[in-house]
Amino acid sequence: MRYSFILEGLFLLPTALAAAVPVDDIDPAMMDREIARLNGELEGRVDQPESPWINDNCFSPENVEEHKKDESCPKKNELKQGSQGDWYCPIKIGNNCESYCEQNLSWTFGKEQPFDNASCRAGSDCSLSITQSVTITETTSFNFGISHSAFSLGASFSFSDSKSTANGISHSKPDDLKDNCGYWTFVPYMVTSCGRSAKADIHKNIINKWCANRVDGDMCVTRAYKTKSGTAGGKAIFVATDCDSNKPLPFCKQDEVFLKAGVARDEQVHLDYKASWWDGDQSKGPTGTAKYQCELGNWPMQ
Repeated sequence: MRYSFILEGLFLLPTALAAAVPVDDIDPAMMDREIARLNGELEGRVDQPESPWINDNCFSPENVEEHKKDESCPKKNELKQGSQGDWYCPIKIGNNCESYCEQNLSWTFGKEQPFDNASCRAGSDCSLSITQSVTITETTSFNFGISHSAFSLGASFSFSDSKSTANGISHSKPDDLKDNCGYWTFVPYMVTSCGRSAKADIHKNIINKWCANRVDGDMCVTRAYKTKSGTAGGKAIFVATDCDSNKPLPFCKQDEVFLKAGVARDEQVHLDYKASWWDGDQSKGPTGTAKYQCELGNWPMQ
């Protein structure tokens, strides 16, 4: 005996009616699908991410200023305004009572990842080859209350724990650093999605399911940027080092990307560079004295 015709007249709170329906005659899987169909919730389930990665036609580190919060990408899930004027991210039983509404994207440079077998001796040309590669390993955990798939359904990129690989491109050692030791390293682009999340408990009886006890919150997730080919995107740079200690040379010998906060494996690299700024203001750059002492190899000054 089938009861699917009865469902057309049921709504979201059929608790009283549920007791009168013979349980043995109902296929639970069929019932779930039918309820979801009536509620219009079969589209866009959380286990079906729409795309493998980001749409670089709306966002790319190559065309968006670093740290800028960009809103160019179309929103997969739109915030809705409540009766009290507050904004919330809608949830549906078909999406397991969890959702993510992205509001903006931004990017910055991540931690350097040295290329394998890419150390350089003083006086050598030491070019970087396209055959050399580096593996980008991300250790950030995902503990925001919603699932990876719920985030991916509402974000401009899909969350993945998989490692990504960056290939080198043909680069020659900078002419002014020919007499220096050093190594080639890769600095990945890190993309951050920020938005509003929502999650609720799933309540159900033999007829219906519904979301209850929702919790809302703001969240940001950062992952390494991937190109269309699936490789990590970023910059390959040469890091000049002391031939005896292998420590990075002062700021005047380094690529500006390497000097950014959070890029070098040794944070002291950025702190020493920061100490060279006029009035501690990065926009003013290093003082004349700092530049002079750096060229002498006496920075930071003892």
